[in-house]
Amino acid sequence: MTSPKHLLNTSNIRAKKKLGQHFLTDQSIIEKMLSGLGLSKHHTVLEIGPGLGALTIPLCRVANKVYAIEKDKQVIPLLQTQLDIHHINNIEIIEQNFLNINIADFVENTEKIVVIGNLPYYLASQILIKIVESRDCIHSAMVMIQKEMAERILANPNTKDYCRLSVFIQYYSKISHIIRVPSIKFFPKPKIDSDVILLTFYEEIKYKALNEHVLFQLVKAAFGTRRKTLKNALRISELEISDEQINEMFTLGDIDPLRRAESLSIDEFVRLSNIMCQLTSCF
Repeated sequence: MTSPKHLLNTSNIRAKKKLGQHFLTDQSIIEKMLSGLGLSKHHTVLEIGPGLGALTIPLCRVANKVYAIEKDKQVIPLLQTQLDIHHINNIEIIEQNFLNINIADFVENTEKIVVIGNLPYYLASQILIKIVESRDCIHSAMVMIQKEMAERILANPNTKDYCRLSVFIQYYSKISHIIRVPSIKFFPKPKIDSDVILLTFYEEIKYKALNEHVLFQLVKAAFGTRRKTLKNALRISELEISDEQINEMFTLGDIDPLRRAESLSIDEFVRLSNIMCQLTSCF
């Protein structure tokens, strides 16, 4: 593995802070990621931000095809040089912002793809939401993200980290923690550690909402003022539901209205949203 610092310095290029560039420097981390991903020669992979190719080259060696989405046109020639040195040809580099692509365009022969990437911290939430929204064409997604964000995604009810993002991603996928990556494993060194997590999307959702839009509007309202009780949070929210309907929701759902959002499990949120749909004819 060629040192990112050496590659950048010899090309007189600096890592771009505005793009959140921090290049992985430890081969053992990459091996752990690939092991957790379980790729084979029939997989098509979409990599977000290949950078200098530290992960890209090993991916190409185990996958059938890799699409590398790179926003920074300045590093693409360096990436291509590394690919040529290692005789890698089962890859297509696409100069584009990941948020602007249509993931379904990369699906081949109706086979769901695998997504992987070291996400820039400032865009991680947006990228994760896009991945989840494109889940119909994605089998699984492995992402390296800020430690604090990973802890929120993995959080259980009745913990301080449990939030809207926890409910949203856990509703659609099984989440596995793969490895903690200390900040010293990057160049340049970020201020905080990272975590690698794997999202495997459910073929069938365990607790299915009648209307998922209503479910997540309810979750948003509940967490919008998380210090308030559920009843009060819903009363002051933008949900079009009366006090009488709110009371009936909690009665029919057998949920104490004095509880707070962080205490509700996903199936309880689904139960409330389904009752709300029935009371308000929203589906």
